[in-house]
Amino acid sequence: MRILFLHSNIPNYVTDGLLHGLREVLGNAVVDVPRNDVMYRDAIPELLDKTGNGGKILYAKLEDADELRTARCFWQRELADYDYVLFADIDRQADLFHTLYRQLGPTVAQDKLIIIDGYDAAQVFPYFKMRWRLRTKWWTFLHPYHRVRYFKRERLDRSAGGLWASFYRWLERRYRLYTITMSIPDEYIEDVPMEEKDQDFPNYLVDGEVARMLGQADAFNPTGKRQFKFPDEQSYLTDVRRSRYGITTKRAGWDCLRHYEYAAKGVVLCFRDLGEKDAKCAPVGLGKRNTIVYSNADDLRGKLDKIRPEEFDQMRKEILEWVKSYTTRSVVQRWLGELRHSQRII
Repeated sequence: MRILFLHSNIPNYVTDGLLHGLREVLGNAVVDVPRNDVMYRDAIPELLDKTGNGGKILYAKLEDADELRTARCFWQRELADYDYVLFADIDRQADLFHTLYRQLGPTVAQDKLIIIDGYDAAQVFPYFKMRWRLRTKWWTFLHPYHRVRYFKRERLDRSAGGLWASFYRWLERRYRLYTITMSIPDEYIEDVPMEEKDQDFPNYLVDGEVARMLGQADAFNPTGKRQFKFPDEQSYLTDVRRSRYGITTKRAGWDCLRHYEYAAKGVVLCFRDLGEKDAKCAPVGLGKRNTIVYSNADDLRGKLDKIRPEEFDQMRKEILEWVKSYTTRSVVQRWLGELRHSQRII
């Protein structure tokens, strides 16, 4: 199997995790165009600093090869050599998508072209940023995105209502839509014994109300701010592995690499308002068995006070089992299986 991975060189945890996993599973049969510089071991610090997390966890891990450099040259002439062509940034690749769709023809394109939507918006493309797009790129509404397989991270909240929500749900039914999640390399998963966890929370909190309740206001990281409080990846992971619980909540979207980073160290997630998330929206597989779902700081305090050591240890084991299903390799193997079982010929 060969896969052409088209992207825009703008870091995105969903597509970057997918590329990492594809290389683990398929090796150099996966060709990134252009070269996804932040993913390779020779990425310089100034480049890695442009990623959302300063180049940690997913980045600077891949090796380049002469066969990849060769394949990147004149790739458009060699489309027939690839089983699948991925679009990792359809917002910026809409016209390229249309060009390749026409070049291949509908019968071939419907199974060869794949859209990966890792954006924070719950709406399918091109129905987010609609006013701007109608003014500046109205023709992108005419392209047949709904005819190819479309893998999406964010979905509409369960409680969303009104005319627009009904319209967006109608669109979802029209598209060939599947869920995709973020992922984490399996090298980060560690079964940290309960006795080595000597603090309740990491020094990084994303819920301001909880931060105030805990008297850790300086650890609060507001939405949209890059206030990473650790000098390097190792100091961050050391702080995480010492922790019993990790606060998480919906920010720009429901899915976040933080869920997987915490779970990989046996940190039990405390997830605010998780029940409002649509079941098809990433992350999936989280619930009361492996997660503490809370609605406000007092609710969280009350639930934590009731947890006995043996209950915590069971949840720690459950969250570790959960994250093993969301390693970069596991996500890719599941994704490849979905591709095989969802092909159709019109």
